[in-house]
Amino acid sequence: MREYLAVATRPVEANGFGLAMHDAVANVYEFLDDMDLLSEDAATTAVLMGLVSDHQVVGKQVHDANVVAVALAHGARAIVTDNTRHFSWFSELIAVESLSDTAL
Repeated sequence: MREYLAVATRPVEANGFGLAMHDAVANVYEFLDDMDLLSEDAATTAVLMGLVSDHQVVGKQVHDANVVAVALAHGARAIVTDNTRHFSWFSELIAVESLSDTAL
């Protein structure tokens, strides 16, 4: 949800959705009605350290690697994103699906 809130409230000119925070928060509550959140713990940190080392992840890419690490640590088979390019480094480890191709 942290990643969603960051992108949702970032200005459109800065590759965000430009939503007001109260709208973004309302969206999060709706999301939570339909999905479970995966926790970040020691297991996800261990996976993240492997991804960072194996894929030479640096800077802002660490945020994307963390999303992948959480998914992998919990046995998720896919990540659905509006920016598949950011996750292409990890496509051999987990399916990366475009949000626009997913029926909501």
